[in-house]
Amino acid sequence: MEDRIVQQAIKQVIEPICEAAFSNDSFGFRPNRSTEHAIAALSRHINRGKLHHIVDLDIEGFFDNVVHHTLLRQLWRLGIQDGEVIALISRILKAEIEMPDRTRVRPEKGTPQGGVISPLLANVALNDLDHWINSKWRNRPTARGYGCQRKDGGVHWGNKYKALRKTTKLKAWHIVRYADDVKIICETKTAGRRAYEATTNYLGRRLGLRVNPEKSGVVNVKKNPTEFLGISIKAEPKRGKWVVQSHMLKSASPKDPTHNRCKTQTSSSENSNNDHRIPQLLPEGDTNIQGYEMDIIPSRTRH
Repeated sequence: MEDRIVQQAIKQVIEPICEAAFSNDSFGFRPNRSTEHAIAALSRHINRGKLHHIVDLDIEGFFDNVVHHTLLRQLWRLGIQDGEVIALISRILKAEIEMPDRTRVRPEKGTPQGGVISPLLANVALNDLDHWINSKWRNRPTARGYGCQRKDGGVHWGNKYKALRKTTKLKAWHIVRYADDVKIICETKTAGRRAYEATTNYLGRRLGLRVNPEKSGVVNVKKNPTEFLGISIKAEPKRGKWVVQSHMLKSASPKDPTHNRCKTQTSSSENSNNDHRIPQLLPEGDTNIQGYEMDIIPSRTRH
């Protein structure tokens, strides 16, 4: 119980700072965002953007393979630059796990299963990916500023996209992400293949994560459906246009489409049978948090 209280306290302090830096294309485990918003964003790119090639990315064992020192550097760059807070998060990440044979191991990678702070840390880990994808198209510099506010709070980028198409040979890339469920939406099959290869290299080189090639690839939604958060999405012809037709997959829970993928990250540690992390964050009887040794030197520069 004590570790969950400490995690909740840290989360309440750092979440507003992280939220200010998160991409609008990230929807998982964030305030006022849901699976419905993520599915609507993907559908909007297909319907309005007329983008029909979807890169499905399956990150192998994402929650078990987040690199600790990379994550702590990302937190530092986001503005979490209190050494004591960073040290506490480091201790949470490295808290011992009790194995089935009762032995205890200290993890080298991954976020604590069932931890209160784990979903937030997962979004921090993939935040660089969101902004990297957007730098390839939406946030690419132009001679003049574009973008106007929509009624739903989003930004309309139509004029900027037109200018980019006229002045460059680039093809559109967009990302929609819910936790580790990543979709990259592209104009053509060739652009989709390039996006797949570039993103796979980026994840491996910068974040130390591996894409599962057997569960990843480029899908033309005019011909085949793509699965996202328990929903099957396909573009069908209607009145001279291609529009999204979707339905819930049989394997999805009727109450929560992300139940099977995310339940281990949101369940309480009391109900977790295979992960018993009980980090001793504070010395007994000592309420001062001082002197924790840090095993990284955070960098102030973005690489």
